[in-house]
Amino acid sequence: MKKCFFSILPALLIVFVPVTASAHIVASNDLTSGFTHPLFGIDHLLAMVAVGVLSMLLGIARVWQLPAIFVGFMILGGITGINALPIIGVEQSIALSVIFFGLLIARSQHMPYVLALCTTALFGFMHGYAHGAEMPIVAQPVFFSFGFVLSTLLLHISGVLIGKMSLRSQITHTILRLGGGGMTIAGMLFLFAL
Repeated sequence: MKKCFFSILPALLIVFVPVTASAHIVASNDLTSGFTHPLFGIDHLLAMVAVGVLSMLLGIARVWQLPAIFVGFMILGGITGINALPIIGVEQSIALSVIFFGLLIARSQHMPYVLALCTTALFGFMHGYAHGAEMPIVAQPVFFSFGFVLSTLLLHISGVLIGKMSLRSQITHTILRLGGGGMTIAGMLFLFAL
């Protein structure tokens, strides 16, 4: 039980870091820049890990469906952002995704499956749009996109593992729910900082 707690503690502490949504660090090459983009934006990082956690909470039979929907729509959003097609409310939607996913984790809420797919698709599109729109002008879109897709997949996998560990005991599940509450607060801070 102690081992379980300490294995998920670093991931859960992230939700309590009092930062606002911020610009992302640009790395030295296109693949690295794309890969690090979701990692240095705490709003993106929290939402992408949360998708993995929620997919595990939906049940093992559907564990990869939410991440697949998120990534698919994130790619569509990324293409839209790279092509600078105008969309309003992107940053607000990203903050709302952190709040929404955090609330679901905190309440351990099992939402209707179709609603889970639709909201995940919408938020995935908005996160992808932000990635594409924030791509450095000199970057190669294919490499940059491959980097942020790979990073997102790894964050989803991390979330699935956190979700799986949280199901081992009541204590770890309670810690996860508290983390969801912290995530919700972080999302509100992101929203109010816009």
